[in-house]
Parts: sequence; C-alpha cells; structure tokens
Amino acid sequence: MPKSKRNKVVSLSRTEKKGLERKKNLVQQVRDCVEKYTSLVVFSFENMRSKKFKDVRIRFRASRIFLGKNKVIALALGRTPEEEHRPSLSQVSQKLVGSVGLMFTNDSKEDTLSYLSSVCEFDYAQAGFVATHDVHYPVGPMENIAHPLEPRLRALGMPTLLKDGVVHLAGEHWVCKAGQRLTAEQAKLLHLLGIAMAEFKLTPLCWWSQGGFENLHDLDNPTAQDDDQDDDEDRDEELQDHPGALADAGDDGDVEVADADAPVTLASVAAAPRPTRQQKQKRRVAS
Repeated sequence: MPKSKRNKVVSLSRTEKKGLERKKNLVQQVRDCVEKYTSLVVFSFENMRSKKFKDVRIRFRASRIFLGKNKVIALALGRTPEEEHRPSLSQVSQKLVGSVGLMFTNDSKEDTLSYLSSVCEFDYAQAGFVATHDVHYPVGPMENIAHPLEPRLRALGMPTLLKDGVVHLAGEHWVCKAGQRLTAEQAKLLHLLGIAMAEFKLTPLCWWSQGGFENLHDLDNPTAQDDDQDDDEDRDEELQDHPGALADAGDDGDVEVADADAPVTLASVAAAPRPTRQQKQKRRVAS
C-alpha cells in the first residue's frame, strides 16, 4: 500500500546535558582526594591498553586514579599559586598536559614509583601507530605461519599461496617501513604475523606530598591536547571556583532549540533536503 502523506504529529524528546554538573562533581572529587590521601603522582602513558592497565588498578586498589579531563583536574588543584588548593599543587597542574594520569595514594614513594616505572609490555600496534622498524618478507616459504592464515594474508594484500601445506610468497612484500603510519590493513597483518610493535609504558612525571613537589621527568615533546574526549559537549569554557562564575560559563555551549513539547508537522520541515532517488528506492525495499 502507498504510504499516507497526511501530516503527523511527532513528539520530540529532549534530555538535559550534564557536562557542567559532571565537571563540578569532578572538581569536588579531586579536592576530596587531596584531603583524604597523603600523596599524589602524575604519570604519562604510551599506547594505553585497558586490559593491561587493569593490573595497575588492581595493584593500587586502595588508591584513586584519574585519567583524562586534564583542564578540569588542573582547575581543581589550582593553576596558579594564588588558586592552588594546597601549597605547590599549581606545579602539579602544569604537568597535566597530553596523555597523562593522576593517582592519589597512601603508599610509600619508593614502592609507588618503582612499580609505575616497571610497567612496560609490548602489544600489537593499532591503525595510526608509527612503525618502529621495517617489516619485509622475501620470496619463498614463510616460516612459522600456519596454513589456515593464508587466505587472510592474501585478502590483506600479501601475494601468498599454498604449496604442500606451506605458505609461500609469490613476490617480496613490504608490510611496513620505519616511520610510516600504519593503516588498518597493515595493523591486521602485523597482528597475524605475530609482530608486536606498540609498547605500553608508564613514566612517573612528578610526586607531590605535604612535604612539597618533586619533578621526576620532563616530556621531550608534550602534546598540548584537550583530553576531555569522554564528553562530546565539552567546550573550552573557563570554570571558576565560585558558583556565579560557573553559571556564567553556561551549559557547555548549549544550542537553543525549539520547545520540546511543540508539535512538529511535515509542513514545518519542508525546507529539509529531499531524499535522492536511490534513497527512496531503498526505503521502498525496506518497507
């Protein structure tokens, strides 16, 4: 049957954004941790792997770890000597740049730093990773490659074939070269070939306690990036400590929309782009 073209009333649902409230809660949590724990350490991480970082969380089960939201955490600690929540915390805030984490702990300095420095494990690289070395295969048999993998290797671009149950290369093949940014296909190939390039590593950057601040390591090329990726509505607004200024910051750049309870008819969306002939045909088939 042809679809009805009568105007239909459509109810729009609207959910309130929680970005500003979530940030205020994070500020309070960080300041509570400053009061609860005796020390904190800032560490950088490379090639983060959730499964491997889980071991770190288990080791420091009694501690509190924060990842991401660098700007908000820096605000909670204090970005200048005048704003800092405790003496020397503004120096900690200056370390919160790029891929770093913050951990509050009551453990000893020696045990904490020794464990974090020892965390180092190789894993398979993902797409976008910069290759650390060349991977080249000459013509001939490929040692230690199981024959069931041959179709997958061939599908990813390697000129492979089976001879007497052994995987052979019909021509030489460069999987990747040092300094090259890996594509998704190259990353899959390295995984199938059992070559792990990515190194999951933690590096302590600084230590803070009631005794003061201690700089442990300086990053050569810190990446000045906003790590507030967990909240898509985030904007670079400035949060302040007093409620009035927080209200002035707005709700993370909310866009004004029509009343959610107002009915919407087909006539009200006449200006919307019309579907193409192919899109119409797909809709008919789907219906």
